[in-house]
Amino acid sequence: METPINGMTVQPDYCNNPAMAGAFVSFVHMNLGSAEARAAFKKETGNDIDALVSGSKLDQMVDEATGRPQQMIAQFADWIATNYW
Repeated sequence: METPINGMTVQPDYCNNPAMAGAFVSFVHMNLGSAEARAAFKKETGNDIDALVSGSKLDQMVDEATGRPQQMIAQFADWIATNYW
């Protein structure tokens, strides 16, 4: 299964063509900019996207080395696809 964002486990509806896949990625990006969406994601999943950028430089380097940002974005995209798309 190919998804618009690597690591996703949910296939968003209507994303079987490049235009809609691009629209979905834009929708995820828009919601990443929404404090309300990030807070709802944290409340429902316990995952704090804001912690990816608010930690120390060392924490950010460890996160990057372990792939945590990519995993968190994939989880957020799955959550968006399930709840809002």
